[in-house]
Amino acid sequence: GTVVAVIDSGVELNHPDLSSRLWTNSADTCGNAVDDDSNGFVDDCNGWDFGGKDNNPNPEQSAGTSNWYHGTHVAGIIAAARNNVGVVGLAPDARIMPIKVMASNGAISSSAIYGALVYAANNGAKVVNMSIATPPNTARASASAIESGIQYATARGVIVVAAAGNNSVDIGAQPLWPANYSLYYPSVITVGATTNTDAQSSSSNYGA
Repeated sequence: GTVVAVIDSGVELNHPDLSSRLWTNSADTCGNAVDDDSNGFVDDCNGWDFGGKDNNPNPEQSAGTSNWYHGTHVAGIIAAARNNVGVVGLAPDARIMPIKVMASNGAISSSAIYGALVYAANNGAKVVNMSIATPPNTARASASAIESGIQYATARGVIVVAAAGNNSVDIGAQPLWPANYSLYYPSVITVGATTNTDAQSSSSNYGA
């Protein structure tokens, strides 16, 4: 029953492995165009789209990127149902809160990520998955909006799981965010990729 927010490109709400695992905002009446729970979001029944600024966190297949499916992929790894369909998630009893931050052109803004982190923390997420990253060698100050969101979530007891990234670099020397926040916030866990023999994947970033 733990609620895991997936801040990503969106989650396919009608996916047969995920539709039964979705977080539902029981305080809002779907489709009545009223913010019933006064949380600032109208009809946010299954999350929110901070990239498109609406209540539909489904991925946009027309987005200017090949990664529109990424959030659905991530959500399945986390919580795909035990149902003889596809795969089984690592935590199949968890609930996925889909939060889309990718705009229709494939861009992801720091302000969208900040809004997503605040939304997740305010609406009951205990874990946030962020398989997104700035480019390597991004100055910490230029990601201040993301850090503000991390601080907000941390203060409310949320664990943030961040991808190390796929640039094959030492992120201690070439920092990127949110991955490098694990150096400053114990609530942030940074995860790299390994092979099936537990060696570092050639594409994965790494660091002390």
